[in-house]
Amino acid sequence: MSAKKTVFFFLLTIQFLFGQTFIIPNLQREDFGGTTLHSWWKSGIYPSGSSHSLTVNNGYLIAHLVDPLNGGTGGRLQSDYNGMENVGFSSVTDQIYDKHIIVDMTIRIKTLNSLPTGSRGWGMWRSEGVPITLNQNVWFMQQTADSDSAWAADETWWRARSDRGVESDNDIHTDLSTIDNTQWHTYRIVRNSESVSTGYYDHYIDGTLVQHVTPNDFNPAGIINEDYEFHCWNDNLVYYHTQNVYSGNDTIEVFYNGWTGTSSFVVDFIEIYKDGFSPKYEVTPQDASDFLRLRKYESEIDDGISDGLWKSYSFDTNDGNTFVIITAKAENLGSYDDDDDLKVVIDGNDYGYDNSNSWNGDVDDGQPKTLVFTPSLSAGSHTIKLYSQVTPILYDVNVLNSSNGSLVLDQTLNETAPSNSSNYLWKQFDFSCDAGPIAIYVSASADDEPGWDYKNANIDSSDDDELRIALDNTDYGWGGDYGFVGDSLHGDAETVLIRDTVEAGSHTLKLYANETPTVYRVIVFAQNGDYSLPVTFSAFTAQALDNNRVKLQWRTESELENYGFNIFRAFSQDSTLPENTSFKKLNQSVIPGHGNSSRAHEYLWVDTLQTDAPFVWYRLYSLDFNGSVHLLKTVTVKMPIMAGSFRLFPNYPNPFNPTTRLHFRLKEKARVEIIIYNLQGRRVRNLWQGVLNSGDHYVIWDGCDGSGNPQSSGIYFYQIKTLGKQWIGKMTLLR
Repeated sequence: MSAKKTVFFFLLTIQFLFGQTFIIPNLQREDFGGTTLHSWWKSGIYPSGSSHSLTVNNGYLIAHLVDPLNGGTGGRLQSDYNGMENVGFSSVTDQIYDKHIIVDMTIRIKTLNSLPTGSRGWGMWRSEGVPITLNQNVWFMQQTADSDSAWAADETWWRARSDRGVESDNDIHTDLSTIDNTQWHTYRIVRNSESVSTGYYDHYIDGTLVQHVTPNDFNPAGIINEDYEFHCWNDNLVYYHTQNVYSGNDTIEVFYNGWTGTSSFVVDFIEIYKDGFSPKYEVTPQDASDFLRLRKYESEIDDGISDGLWKSYSFDTNDGNTFVIITAKAENLGSYDDDDDLKVVIDGNDYGYDNSNSWNGDVDDGQPKTLVFTPSLSAGSHTIKLYSQVTPILYDVNVLNSSNGSLVLDQTLNETAPSNSSNYLWKQFDFSCDAGPIAIYVSASADDEPGWDYKNANIDSSDDDELRIALDNTDYGWGGDYGFVGDSLHGDAETVLIRDTVEAGSHTLKLYANETPTVYRVIVFAQNGDYSLPVTFSAFTAQALDNNRVKLQWRTESELENYGFNIFRAFSQDSTLPENTSFKKLNQSVIPGHGNSSRAHEYLWVDTLQTDAPFVWYRLYSLDFNGSVHLLKTVTVKMPIMAGSFRLFPNYPNPFNPTTRLHFRLKEKARVEIIIYNLQGRRVRNLWQGVLNSGDHYVIWDGCDGSGNPQSSGIYFYQIKTLGKQWIGKMTLLR
């Protein structure tokens, strides 16, 4: 690639063919998952062979401009671009956005240093070379002029800018000297050039409008009338607004500069919406008996402006079983910010941060996750509140409720289909339920085809990831509302909820793949539960008698061909329903039933156990004489806190890579110190120190020492000091 084609921030001109069509997604979302940019960006490091760098680090992008000109002498930039150095990224195609397209762009970014001599910025610009004649942009820009120049004071600034030409009357800007761009801020630009009467150009910082410009503010009045593209850059160029010595007309001269050191920026995310598009929608209950009490599809990134309450939803339920299903995503931003976090509060029941019932960027590491909550709710009105930290993504919130409703299928996959799949029957799930309405819920993601072609109106979609859902003899199709299409999702996650009606009996759910879609979780909710049961069942309860005993009681009103019962048990660290595979059978022989009986019968079973898990789950199954098995109910019980002021639970996972969670419980407020040691007894890291309130606490160790250096595989010990005593735990790091 030639040097001239590599330079794209201020100084590249491309001529396009007449009648060319650009394929622009309605939403371009970049949260920098993985290690590569989306194909709608191009990265730029100029000149090649320099020490500048741009890296995507699974959650953020970081760019460094290093030692431009190796500190040598600067000068006036000419058309050969000699002396210019830059780093950054931009739209893959120049002038990709038609001047009349309304673009709403948001970027969360911070710089890591005061700006040396040069410029940096982010926003929308019409690229051109020197001499600059158009100067059309709507962006945020900062520059620092060489202090030795006579005009340094006039050309050292940090501004929100809307420019329609080189003339001073067409340079409308707002001073941003009170905004420290070395701190995280969320910048938003709305560029609307529909017409002189309706157009506007708005700049926001952290949700506050800092500049509003209309076409009538320019002289003469007019829209910013060139096609344009997105840019985010840092370079060694300074722009000097002056007058041509011969004509006296306004002009812009460009100077390159040399210095030693590093100038850097970090980007959390970028979103570009086209022409007012929104992915949001809502499904409301059809009537009071509808099992779908709430479905809010959001697909929204929290803007990172403030932590705390982010979303609140109200819904009504009937008596019965309630399932709250939420899909979201959390990343970590390394040492540049706290990780993303999201927690759920249902009717005041706070499920907490940094546990398996929340989204934790340090643990999830950018992988979308679907959680199911099973609150015990009476008939009436209820609320769900979501609290966030930094910038998690919320995809949807769903509430399903009915008197006998149950999840007859629930599989967490987090799996990607094999490469080169073509209409491949990838996954097959069998389940049974009683006759009536069901809901099929799938969370998944799909990538666009390699080398997404923005210039071809007839994109060949045969190479993008796709996922198709089929139930028995019903095919829900590759596209539409119930399929996953990579050329629409561009690697982002999505959820679908399919409502259908089935007959009583066994059913098969199938997932077909083209290429490599990723599926996170598959759920089937049945309004009327499992098969119509031969046991008329009325109650199943669990009561903790002490730390080691749980009393189980159940009652049947009548029984038909009932051979007996089996009890299964599972454990969890919080009130999240464990996976089906976690439940293990307790009774060695079947608990006898009463065969055929029209009378009520009560049953009692006492489970003796030893566990550190705070929640214990039980499932009760009935068995017919013909061998049929029926799930009656699932219940949970919270175990009492043991006597004493401190309780240490095993770290999880163990072995681990790259992180593990330390879990302990305080009965009273106390000072706590946590230290990590290696097998030789040398201190690796002072992990945490401070005063904590009573209750459960979780601390993450990322396998690094106090300087952030990853530790090698091996056995490590964590020492927790509190209340005048110390406790030791052992853990294994596997790299």
